[in-house]
Amino acid sequence: MLDCLLEGECGCQKALKTLRLLSDNMDSDIKAFVAMSQVQDRVPEEVMLKFVKCLEPVALAIGACDAMLHVSSHWNTLAVARTLYEKMSEVEGKDLLLAEICWMQHLSAEVRAIVTSSPVKIVSTLGNNLMYAAGSNFTRLRGIRRNDTVYYEQYRQVFCWKKQWKPDRDKELWQFVPHSSKLMNVYVVNMSTGEYLYVTNFFRKVFRADFSVKDAFTLRTNELPDALGQWRVVQREGSTIALCNQQTKNFLMSPPTPVIGPRRAVQTSSYRPCDHTWSQARSWKIIPTTTPKIEKALDAFFSQNYDKAIELLAELQESGELSREARAKLLCYEVVASLVLKREVALNACLVEFLALGGDYHSFLPVLAGKVLGEKTAADLIEMLTRKLQARVIKSD
Repeated sequence: MLDCLLEGECGCQKALKTLRLLSDNMDSDIKAFVAMSQVQDRVPEEVMLKFVKCLEPVALAIGACDAMLHVSSHWNTLAVARTLYEKMSEVEGKDLLLAEICWMQHLSAEVRAIVTSSPVKIVSTLGNNLMYAAGSNFTRLRGIRRNDTVYYEQYRQVFCWKKQWKPDRDKELWQFVPHSSKLMNVYVVNMSTGEYLYVTNFFRKVFRADFSVKDAFTLRTNELPDALGQWRVVQREGSTIALCNQQTKNFLMSPPTPVIGPRRAVQTSSYRPCDHTWSQARSWKIIPTTTPKIEKALDAFFSQNYDKAIELLAELQESGELSREARAKLLCYEVVASLVLKREVALNACLVEFLALGGDYHSFLPVLAGKVLGEKTAADLIEMLTRKLQARVIKSD
């Protein structure tokens, strides 16, 4: 398999045929394969993800994504997350539950927001300055060599705001939109204007000694940009990121010096080794603007804040707007949380309600328990569930 994948994308189908011929347990073998150090060191990431996308049934691809996220120090988390996101839409039932567990267990709220193109705020780690697109009436720009008429027709200035931000027509909200064919690349779109973040050849006079420093703009045309409008998200320490332009290979940065009142003109600059101030200037935080209550509940669950998880899960169930399948999943999480907290009364009540939903969802509970608590606990839950189910049958007779 490894030799096949080293041939590049054309070797993906060969690797898949080899796997089918030699494997007795494809799920386990794929997970072991992606975790091998020689695979991680030698197979290009885009080739590996192309191979994962070829896996059938789709549950195998989801299992491979789960294994890759377990060793995310090597594989690009955002690229794997995007692959997982695409595959989630193709499954249902138990396989969808496994995908959702992987999605919530391994990925931060910031990564989920980027992958799903949810509205976010982009904040510089240098002074917590918020990035925004200037309004149409902003005309006082200094130090840029340009033809004013052409400039105002094509580009809009992008700033970071140094003071406390007051909401202003969503000018501070952005979306990460995936490139249609390049897995690692994204477009960054301002939600107020619908315009794409872009790099031009304009440079500031104050940086005349360094012609690599260019201003960042948005394209007023709203057209899909060329490579100057394509970015790669580079994950940095903690939950911060850097944005690297795919044409210039320069990084988006917020310079330390305001240029017009409280504004910092957002710029791009080439990499500067051993320059801590510059390194900090290229670091950004992604802040999701909205988080669904279900994600808040599952974030609490997977961070082992089970009391909070049960509270939020109960609120969701009281909403009365859930399908039977959604209710079954919420009850599964509540059962496992109650089991960990050793709340027998709550556990029994949840199991009774879970059984009342019918047999279509009985496989959900051991799947979740197995992923979170281990196979032995899952087996114990199955036994408990079976006893209660038998008791219900006897009682109905």
